[in-house]
Amino acid sequence: MAPPDTMKPKTRAALIGAVLLVLGFASGAMLYGPSAPGPITVVVPGALHISASCGSAVRETEEPDQPLSMTPGDGRCTVTARMSDDRVLTGPLEVGQAPRHRCLPDGDALLCGVSP
Repeated sequence: MAPPDTMKPKTRAALIGAVLLVLGFASGAMLYGPSAPGPITVVVPGALHISASCGSAVRETEEPDQPLSMTPGDGRCTVTARMSDDRVLTGPLEVGQAPRHRCLPDGDALLCGVSP
């Protein structure tokens, strides 16, 4: 035989409400949380060769002044551009939901961001 229920009705209602509230927040975070970025295009004006490493995804261009198109594995990439035979620049790229990104030379590095 089951033991008698000694929990007060208000306590039981508060406990059920708290459990439902936690489940609601958890499901909302899963549905509306950050998603994986989609395909992106990276442009480096004047570059002879562009490569990007995003997690395990690595992609390179074949032709000079060609944009690089890829689907990154995560939101952080490293872009490398060969500007001339003796000048190679590298810079970080934070990938968001924008599909086009541009990296510009700044001294000995690349400054990357969303393309206007």
